[in-house]
Amino acid sequence: MGNIILFLITITIMGLSLYFIYSASKKSNSLAEKISYIILAIVDSTILIIYYLDRFNVPTELGWNINVNTQNWLNFIATYTTGIISAGIAALVSVFVTIYQIKKNNEENDKRDKENFRIQNMPLLKYDCVQGRNTSVELTQLETNIEEDKGVIQQITLSLKNIGLNSIRKYYIKIKSNILKREYIFEIAKENVVEKGQEVIIPFVLRLKIEEIYNFKITLYYQDLVFNIYEQDVILEYKLSNVNDGLNYYSNYKFMVQEEKQIDDFPKMEIENIT
Repeated sequence: MGNIILFLITITIMGLSLYFIYSASKKSNSLAEKISYIILAIVDSTILIIYYLDRFNVPTELGWNINVNTQNWLNFIATYTTGIISAGIAALVSVFVTIYQIKKNNEENDKRDKENFRIQNMPLLKYDCVQGRNTSVELTQLETNIEEDKGVIQQITLSLKNIGLNSIRKYYIKIKSNILKREYIFEIAKENVVEKGQEVIIPFVLRLKIEEIYNFKITLYYQDLVFNIYEQDVILEYKLSNVNDGLNYYSNYKFMVQEEKQIDDFPKMEIENIT
């Protein structure tokens, strides 16, 4: 009775194993994986079949041992079975290692192709301060902490030139400084796409003191034609001289441009429009 129960349990476990192997092979779209599952099923089945043939003395009951040296055949079967199992395991390992390497190579190739495509569509901005140029947008006033009797009104005109490989379709500019009363964030008019080689002139007017050095942190958020979004920080060091042309004071300035970095989305911010 115990043998029958043990036999039924073993058959049930074997049946479930084969069922799961079959289900996994049906779901797989890879021929190599299907072959691996078939080898696994054969290996599992072979072990159990040989075990129960020997346990219930089936060859003797069927007369298969007549005129046969059973010991030699058992040794042969054991050696043969071990070889099958070893070969099966080696084949499985080899197949899965190959699949993993192919998958890894494909992922790296896809990643490299996407990166190359991104670089081919990546804008690159050049920053400058200019005077006497036709502006691309209206003049915007920035409020500073300087009292009216202690400073002069000066126009700072930013030049943003796209020297990259493709156009910018959407962009924002953020300006902050300890001299400003607040942080300013502007969206340049949406229709003003910055094409390759195009320059945008953005004027700001503010009160500054002569012969003092001011630092402005300018952050650009912009999007290329394939919807990659970038953020770039620029430090503008600005100093007014005491010489003017009757309209604006001459200035000394320099830009410290940090490398742009790709971001997932535009940050949430309260935006003012520059038209």
